[in-house]
Amino acid sequence: MKALRQNKKNWKPITKRNKKTNKILNTIRESIEGFEPTNTDLSLSTGSVGNTLFLIWHDLLLSKKSNLDFYFDNLNSKLSTAQIDSSFMNGLSGIAWFYYFTANSRFVKYDKEFENSLRNIDELILPSINLEAAKRNIDLFDGLNGYGEYLIEKGKYDNNYQDLYNLVKNFRKISLDDENGIRWVDNRKHYNAIQNQTLSMPEILFGEEVNLGLAHGMLGTIVILSKIYELGILKTEIKKVLTKSVKWILKQKNENENQLFPSVTNNHDHHSNPKIGWCYGDLGIAFSIVFAGNKLQNREFINIGIDIALRCSKDTKIITKINSPYFCHGAAGITHIYNRLYYLTGETQFLNQTLYWHGKLIDMYNPNNKIGGFFNEKNDFFYGLQFGIAGIGLVLISSILKDEPIWDSSLLLS
Repeated sequence: MKALRQNKKNWKPITKRNKKTNKILNTIRESIEGFEPTNTDLSLSTGSVGNTLFLIWHDLLLSKKSNLDFYFDNLNSKLSTAQIDSSFMNGLSGIAWFYYFTANSRFVKYDKEFENSLRNIDELILPSINLEAAKRNIDLFDGLNGYGEYLIEKGKYDNNYQDLYNLVKNFRKISLDDENGIRWVDNRKHYNAIQNQTLSMPEILFGEEVNLGLAHGMLGTIVILSKIYELGILKTEIKKVLTKSVKWILKQKNENENQLFPSVTNNHDHHSNPKIGWCYGDLGIAFSIVFAGNKLQNREFINIGIDIALRCSKDTKIITKINSPYFCHGAAGITHIYNRLYYLTGETQFLNQTLYWHGKLIDMYNPNNKIGGFFNEKNDFFYGLQFGIAGIGLVLISSILKDEPIWDSSLLLS
């Protein structure tokens, strides 16, 4: 394995590096380095892969040559004995994504021996994709959206996108298409209930739900299809699907509610969670529509997404409910989404929101908290990208580093 120079210097930092940020990042690093030798969680979400992403980006910030051999040896030694499924956020495809991502991003160049090992991992993952398609499971964690992100990085590495053609066909096959547009159901609970013969009366009466989130729902599908479109794959078909899926989302809009869009909807009811965050809420909907509009060069979609995001920034009732630093549903994720929206649109109000939430995130640091200054033993999750200090640290680094934070492609934000 050979280390390469990473040189994507096209990102605009929103603030300058200072002593407090340095202290926070050093505290996070110390916690991760102290934890990793005994850590048995390999995952992107809460484990070693997320932690290693932080270490690599912190090395970039410090202009320090990463000890990639050490990082990869740590992962590989754990992988050789791990009992792990093939899912993206918590399993094998997330690890494989990391290996392909670091090569595609010019952090490393693999030798033939490592490539052969990677192919063996691929053979374990690929059968699961058709299985999840049969379940109509689009979830980022363990469904087609997560496998899609893995296949995008794999395709770039191989310069072979046949798996993505098949993925698009699966997305199309399991979509629901009518006069209102295109949607994908959140079929995980429904499928499991059928298998276990535990369907509740509401599930029998009202059918399957549509989740309007990035983590578990059709927003993730919109982002994945937009990324595949950018690669030049089935562009005519994907453009039609994206246009009709955005149309369907906009039909769910309710001007009379504090939250414009439901988090989950079915034939009977809408369910809203009165917060904004990465995993659900209006901010994720705004980002996904802007992202699709950017890839399709559709100015109407971009303007619609901007308007939705601007409304989020004015809702003080929602803002006061955010009291955690998590990326998933806390200040770190909100900071980074606004930063991405600023990068995509140039809207000054998104820069202001990024700075506001960045400040809130900094204020949540407490040196008395033993885990990176943010968590203590009472918290369920400490480490990794989605729920832990690695994700928080990566967001803080992205506010001061000129390298584009392309690590966030794992969270469907680039």
